[in-house]
Amino acid sequence: MRPVPGRRGSGTRAGPSGISALGAVVLALVGLLLTQAPAARAGGRGDARVIGTFTMLAVVTEAVNVNGESPGQILTRAWAIRPRRCRRDSCQSLVLVRQRSDGFHSALTLSRTGPGSYAGTGVFYVALRCRRRVYPLGSRAPYRITLVVERSTLIGGIRFATTVGATYVNAARSDTTPCPLESSHDAAIYAGNVSGGLPGAPRASFTATVHGASGAVSFRDTSRPGRGNGRIVRRAWSFGDPASRHRNTSTLRKPVRVYSRPGRYRVHLRVVDADGLSATTAATVTIPVSTTTVPTTTVPTTTVPTTTVPTTTTPTTTTPTTTTPTPALSARSWRAPDRAHARAGRSRRRPAGRPHTGSWSGRRP
Repeated sequence: MRPVPGRRGSGTRAGPSGISALGAVVLALVGLLLTQAPAARAGGRGDARVIGTFTMLAVVTEAVNVNGESPGQILTRAWAIRPRRCRRDSCQSLVLVRQRSDGFHSALTLSRTGPGSYAGTGVFYVALRCRRRVYPLGSRAPYRITLVVERSTLIGGIRFATTVGATYVNAARSDTTPCPLESSHDAAIYAGNVSGGLPGAPRASFTATVHGASGAVSFRDTSRPGRGNGRIVRRAWSFGDPASRHRNTSTLRKPVRVYSRPGRYRVHLRVVDADGLSATTAATVTIPVSTTTVPTTTVPTTTVPTTTVPTTTTPTTTTPTTTTPTPALSARSWRAPDRAHARAGRSRRRPAGRPHTGSWSGRRP
């Protein structure tokens, strides 16, 4: 059985004297790396954001039955690192994508174990050929990586790592093929500097469009990322009108603010990028006095004099009343009923509506 591609190298286990000599080489190599690191505002070992691509030099400390490796071998590898969940200089974890032999890459998450120290475990597989068949996952290799910040520099109030050291240990590899596998493991020590430069603070800027004398202003954040292209993740506006209380601030990219009165207002914008770097800018916005407002004109009141119309009294004309004399009766006669009939009339009641009967003679008027 052999690895793909090529034949598995037998390798050797370094003895105590070999380890001592190898340790001296590693220390010399690490010292050389540290002297080449940027010296500006360099700090001691401790918390710092680890970000960017690091060119790592490795010294193989152990290699047993690992193809292409031998103790004391010096390798060059590229490690790309991004921090996660950071607060100021301290980050909770790192995402490491490391280059391996034959152009392969492995991703691993390292968790914070102390100030400037991280560790994580992972697994990668090696293809093996067994009985004329290739097993892509033939050999399983669990490993552990520890990383420490060796040097750092201060940018925008935040410390960034410039040099890191690391250890890699694969204690044993297992075989998943039907062919027997000899004991196999390896280990290495790494040290490297950041390459390509460290992040830079963003450039804060904004535009303001005043919509006449209405008091409305449209703002737009036009900030640009700094070196490293860290995207802007937070922004904070202050519109210079503290009397408006909660309306005086905003976190939007394109806020609209309506000022209640004309005047000059000092507006501030602070932006923060994904690397924790910030920048602030300010500008004065002038709200003009309204020119479309019609001024209030006092119209003089015209008092109309009251004209008294004289009352014309129309004399009352009395029309004389002509009285027509009533002609006198020339003769009248009345015949009363007899006494017996009168007594009978008193004893009984006359029916209602029945006229009284009598006799009348004479001329009517």
